[in-house]
Amino acid sequence: MGLYDREGRLVRVNPALRRLLALDAYPAFIDETLRERGTRLRIRDLSGRQLEYVEWPIARVLRGEELSGPAAIETEITALDGRVIILRTTGAPFLDDQGQVIGAVCVVRDVTERTRLERVAEVRARQLDAIFDAIPDGLGFFSAEGVPLRFNRIAQTLFGADRHEAIEQIPAAYAVRRPAGTPFPLDEMPLYRAMAGESTGPVEMLVQTAEGHDQVISVRAAPWYEPRGVMEGVVVVAHDITILRQAERAAVIERDRLRQVLDALPVGVRITDASGTFAVGNPAAVQILGVDLEGQSAPTAEFDAFARFGSRGLDGSPISSRLLPLHRALFQGEDVRGVQRLVRNARDGRDVPLLVNAAPLRDPDGSISGAVIVFEDISTLLEQERMREDFLSAAAHDLKSPLASIRGLAQLAQRRLAPLDHPGIAAITEMLANIDISVGQMARLINELLDVSRLQAHVALDLDRRPIELVALVRLAVRRAQVNIVQPIQFEAGETELWASADLDRLERVFANLIGNAIKYGGEGRPVAVHIGREAGVEGPMAAIAVRDRGVGIPAADLPHIFERFYRGANVRGRIHGTGLGLATVRQIVQQHRGVISVESQEGIGSTFTVRLPLTAPSADPPHSSPDDLEAEGP
Repeated sequence: MGLYDREGRLVRVNPALRRLLALDAYPAFIDETLRERGTRLRIRDLSGRQLEYVEWPIARVLRGEELSGPAAIETEITALDGRVIILRTTGAPFLDDQGQVIGAVCVVRDVTERTRLERVAEVRARQLDAIFDAIPDGLGFFSAEGVPLRFNRIAQTLFGADRHEAIEQIPAAYAVRRPAGTPFPLDEMPLYRAMAGESTGPVEMLVQTAEGHDQVISVRAAPWYEPRGVMEGVVVVAHDITILRQAERAAVIERDRLRQVLDALPVGVRITDASGTFAVGNPAAVQILGVDLEGQSAPTAEFDAFARFGSRGLDGSPISSRLLPLHRALFQGEDVRGVQRLVRNARDGRDVPLLVNAAPLRDPDGSISGAVIVFEDISTLLEQERMREDFLSAAAHDLKSPLASIRGLAQLAQRRLAPLDHPGIAAITEMLANIDISVGQMARLINELLDVSRLQAHVALDLDRRPIELVALVRLAVRRAQVNIVQPIQFEAGETELWASADLDRLERVFANLIGNAIKYGGEGRPVAVHIGREAGVEGPMAAIAVRDRGVGIPAADLPHIFERFYRGANVRGRIHGTGLGLATVRQIVQQHRGVISVESQEGIGSTFTVRLPLTAPSADPPHSSPDDLEAEGP
């Protein structure tokens, strides 16, 4: 407390004020004028603004104001020892008989800590308000009697900011119903139950919002208590699950639609989860396999698929489970297309040939969450293929029989005309030789047609194996190709002789096809090179026959598919005539000779096709020892 005269000089201070202002740190403070003292204390409002002289509490009291109760002033000052403190000042003027101010008394109280706590409380209150409104669920507080006290922003959006119906009015005001649409009894509502002291779990309710829209909400309610244990109110949390329930209904509709599609498909479909457990299937899958696999695990052990399903190749050989399309899709992430397998129908024990496709199912992050396998019973298709093969075989036999007669008669005529000495004999002999050549070409075309048919039917070729000298055979193929073109074909042999056990006609077709492709795709006038030599192989020596051109090349994207049936490179489709069957036939023939074929190519630079065939020891009595001998077999 301090007493002041009419000029604002300090007349008297009590010990509390002396300590508060730290007057002992600057004794001369008491003798200074009011302006000097106020300036030294740097009097500020609570926002930090420096107060003008007329705003100082003592200056206002000396002007006749009484500062008490709500009129008390709180200011921030810097004490004489440097402390920043907040003071609450009350005061009153002393008046003489004429009502003139002759002095004043001011009482100051240090409210620094109280103000700090109030500020902390205000910050926390604002934080709680922000959290309260940021909660994504509707949050409402009610009194113990059910009177609405406060709603957060989401609750106001759901129920209206200005709606505060009594609890008895809520069912009608918000058209509260069960999800099925029936009325919701008042005594079963979470708010009502919480008012009775019960904490409720989630309860689904259908309500009408302030805008008149129906929404599905999940409601929880619980009472809260004061420290003495007396119920103080109820908190209600409402979560809008309208979109969730709509999505669930849409998912059910989509699932039912997918089920109808699966049930209508004529092909078998099975879907597994990430562990390989069969989860979804269709009736066609059950009919083909003779068993419903739902809940069973996919085969993973080496020959588990063979033991459980009789899974084999079309030739009857067991297939490792790791090579099955489903296993490759699920555990290796492959897209598997067009694989043919045999399985055993569990119901009647018959073998069923299948065309199988499989693909992995992936989560949004790309991880494999399962796999789908689609398989089709191709028994009818294979039967049709067999019938076509029978027809083609019969047709080929019927065609080859007259060709054999024509060729035989032409060769007989050649032999009979050979001893005769007549000016026209040479021309006739040449014509007979051309007939012989044409018949041979026709016979090879018929044989190629049969091979293509077998390739399409995935039937192994019936090879006529005998000792063949490959250097002579490749040289002959080069010589025949050279007849019809201008540019030279460069032929290089690293060995004098290389022998193999092979089918002469079919190997001749392989080399004729590769050299013909090199000429066709190499471009007019560009060189073609053919090289044959010996290489070391894993299982023994191999003959390596490479055919290189400097033509259009093969696009990188097409290289993995170039040996597939009917596949042609994107840079030649529609520009250069072809069927896409030649290389597929070549690969089949090479593979059935236990050989391999590979290709290296760059678009615009050229391609090199290399055939590698296992070699055998030279024949003691070779049926073909020179190109002339091979030529004698017929073109």
